[in-house]
Amino acid sequence: MYFPSDTALREAFQLQPGADCAALKHLRAAIQLSRLPGVGAKKFKAFVDLHGSPIEALKIVNQQVTLTDSAGKTALTCQQLDELLNLPEAVGFTYYGAADYPRQLAELSEPPPYLFYDGTLWPLPPMLVAIVGPRDCSDEGASFAQAIAAQLAAQGVVIVSGGAFGIDTAAHCGALEAGGFSILVTATGIDRVYPAANNKLFVQTRERGCILTELLPGTPPRRDFFPTRNRIIVGLSYAVIIVEGKSRTGTWSSANHALRQQRQIFTWLKSPRSELRELPNLLIKRGAIPLNSVDSDPIMALITRRQP
Repeated sequence: MYFPSDTALREAFQLQPGADCAALKHLRAAIQLSRLPGVGAKKFKAFVDLHGSPIEALKIVNQQVTLTDSAGKTALTCQQLDELLNLPEAVGFTYYGAADYPRQLAELSEPPPYLFYDGTLWPLPPMLVAIVGPRDCSDEGASFAQAIAAQLAAQGVVIVSGGAFGIDTAAHCGALEAGGFSILVTATGIDRVYPAANNKLFVQTRERGCILTELLPGTPPRRDFFPTRNRIIVGLSYAVIIVEGKSRTGTWSSANHALRQQRQIFTWLKSPRSELRELPNLLIKRGAIPLNSVDSDPIMALITRRQP
């Protein structure tokens, strides 16, 4: 199995001499292991838990298998991997098993094998709340998302969302404008901005929070990346606030992850559009707590109870 020298790793990551290149080797092994045929996130976790690290797991599982893309794309050569890892100095990374890997994600049955991040907020703090909803939201829904995000951020809660138009953007902006912090989990590579028109939001989030992704650099947006991205938004968070949504949509994907991960769901029931009350009404029947006004008290009470 090929690994570049420490010098080559420093050059690829633009690191100074003396930097910890062991972490880079683990990242490289994590990428290789995750791309072996039949190795999804669940099996990756099992291999690393059994063998102690991505490097040891890769050695033992299969050193001879050709690296392939999990979606059936062309083989990933060592040279291509070197090029992918030629990241800007501001971009950091972690991998399952690392000391700074988010604890909440490590507890998932299918944690991301590795993460790339860009921003000032790392390692991540524990007080995280997700706020999600549709792109095609009502003006009232966007105002609610922005206001509840601001109120939570003012009390030290970090707001997590996906950077899309609509509710996501309103939530990020509410947190940032209140002087708080935000985490934007993107469904592209760390070097992409999607949607492109939200570039200013990405810049602001890097300054007061971070951009986070499980996808390799250069990866463009793809429809099937968004539901899997949503499991990270939910997995990071103590609670999930659903602001509007139709049934069986992208917002339903986040709600479904929250139900499976046993996260407490809060939902806003006051949308002026009946179709955007569909998902909130369904979630109330599944145990969600209604939010009829901009009141962070029930959310803060939950966070306080669950603080370690």
